[in-house]
Amino acid sequence: MDLVDSGTLQTIRLQPSHIAAIVAHDESKQYIHCAARAIATSSRNIFVVGTGSSLHASQMTQFLFRDAGLLRTWAVSSFDFALYPQPVEPNDVVIVYSHRGTKSFSVKAIEKSKELGCTMVLITGQGSSLTHFRSDKIFVIETVPNEISSCHTSSYTGALTVATLIAIETAKQLNKLDNAQSLQTCFEHLLALFPTAIDTASWNTLSQAAAEVVADRSARLVFVGAGAGGIAATELALKVKEACYITAEGFPVEQFLHGPLVGYGKGDHVVIFSSRRDGEEAQRVFEVCRACVLIGMKVWLIGELPDGSTVESLAGVSFANVWGSEFNTESDPSGFFANLCFTIHSQVFACFCAQLLHTDPDSFREEHEEYSAAVKSLKL
Repeated sequence: MDLVDSGTLQTIRLQPSHIAAIVAHDESKQYIHCAARAIATSSRNIFVVGTGSSLHASQMTQFLFRDAGLLRTWAVSSFDFALYPQPVEPNDVVIVYSHRGTKSFSVKAIEKSKELGCTMVLITGQGSSLTHFRSDKIFVIETVPNEISSCHTSSYTGALTVATLIAIETAKQLNKLDNAQSLQTCFEHLLALFPTAIDTASWNTLSQAAAEVVADRSARLVFVGAGAGGIAATELALKVKEACYITAEGFPVEQFLHGPLVGYGKGDHVVIFSSRRDGEEAQRVFEVCRACVLIGMKVWLIGELPDGSTVESLAGVSFANVWGSEFNTESDPSGFFANLCFTIHSQVFACFCAQLLHTDPDSFREEHEEYSAAVKSLKL
C-alpha cells in the first residue's frame, strides 16, 4: 500500500535532512557548547520539562542524560513544574522543550525558573516565540522548521538530536570520556541509519501491521516497551490518537503487567518494542509476549527476538524486524538510540493507520465542528 501525501508524511520524510542541518548549524553548536558548560560547571540537578510529545522528549532525555553519567536528571511535566513545589535551586539547570513556544504552562515553567535564577536551555522550533527569553543564562536552541501538522514528528526527533549533542559535550567536559564515546558512537550510527527510515521499501511490514490493527474497530490497541521503549510506546500511542482519532494506550513493560493487562482481551492488539536480545529486559519482553498470546491478543514484536526464544515458543507473535535494534546494551544501556530509531517507523505506522481509517493526520480534528469548538475554548 502506498501512502497518500500529507503534511505529516512530508515532515517525516524530511527528518534525516533536518537532523543533519542541526548537527551542522554553527549557531546551534555555540549554544550547545554553552549549555554543556553550564551543566558541567554549576548544576546540582537537571530538570527537563515539557507537555505532550515534549514531555515524552523530556522523559527520553532523562534516560539519555543518565546514560551520559548525569544521574541527577529529572523529567517533569510543564503543568506540574509550573504549579507545584519542586526541589529547584538557583544553581540547577532547567531544560524546556516546546515545539512552537506557545504552550501556556511551558511558558509559566520558564518564568518560574527565571525568577529562581536558574540557567535554562530552551529547545524549540525555528521562529519560536521563546527566542525573546534569550540571555546570558538562557540558551535558546532552535531545531527544525515549524511543522504543518500538530501531529509533531520532526520537532520531536530534532529536539532529541540537540539533547544528544548536549549530553555528549557535557560528558566530555566532565571527563566522563567513556560515556561520551559510547554516546558519540551510537549517535553516528543513528545518523547513518536515519535515511533508511524513509526508504519506502522498508514500509511493507508497517503497512501490514496497520491493516491488521485497524481492521476491527472494536479491538483495543496498546503499545508496550522497556526502558526508553516505554516512552516510545507512549509517544506512538499519542501519534495514533492525533493522526487517527482512535483510543490507544502506551505503557512501560512492568506497568502494563500490573493492572492494565487484565483490561485487554481476545482480539485486542499489542505492539511491543524489543531493543534487546539478552538480559532481564529481553526475558521480560518474552514473558509479556507469551502472556498476551495466552490471553488471545494479537501481538506484534518490533525489533529483536530475545535470545533463547524460538518462533515456536512465540507462536502467535508477528515479527517486524526493523532497523534500530543494532545498538548493544553496553553502548546504549537504556535503549535510547534503539527506540529513537523505532520512533520514526512508529510515525509512519500512524500515517498508514490514518489512511486506512480515512482520517486527516494534519487537522487535529478541526474538520469536526465540536472538536474545533472544544480546542478553541481552551488556552493550550
